Amino acid sequence: ETQRLAQEALEKAAAKQAEEESLKKAEEERAAKAKEMEERAAAQKAEEERVKQAEEERLKKAEEERVAAAEKAAEERLAAALKAEEERLKQAEEERVAAERAEQLLKDLKEQEEQQRLDQEAKAQKKAEKKQRQKEEKEREALEEAERAEAERLRQEEEAARIAAEEAEAARAKKEEQKKLKEE
Repeated sequence: ETQRLAQEALEKAAAKQAEEESLKKAEEERAAKAKEMEERAAAQKAEEERVKQAEEERLKKAEEERVAAAEKAAEERLAAALKAEEERLKQAEEERVAAERAEQLLKDLKEQEEQQRLDQEAKAQKKAEKKQRQKEEKEREALEEAERAEAERLRQEEEAARIAAEEAEAARAKKEEQKKLKEE
């Protein structure tokens, strides 16, 4: 009888230890998965920031080059216009009227070019902002979906572990009951 009780005690202890180890392993796996998700999200955020900064630098450089080219072209057009105007003034009797008209034309040209540049800048900025917003929204939705799927997987694993533990406990209780009946 003492040997049988000792055996049952050992079996109970072994079953309890196995159950605790199973639960501990499930918790460790869940914690590892959560940590992996956090690290992945942090890495993705860092990559998005790097891409964003690179895109901003590229747009800034492109805009500076475009402005420089536009200014150079404007200066060349201005120089050509002035040269032509000087030639015409040599032959014109109404030098003052012609000079004032040329000055007004050049002023209008510069204002028109400046307005076009501002319009193009605003359009490009709006397009870039819209594209970035769409990208961020898609990435946020993808991350949320991945988090939901991971949470569901972990929940199912925990549920399976709980059911397995309950089944093991039920089987052990049934076995004890059968032993008692047999002994009786």
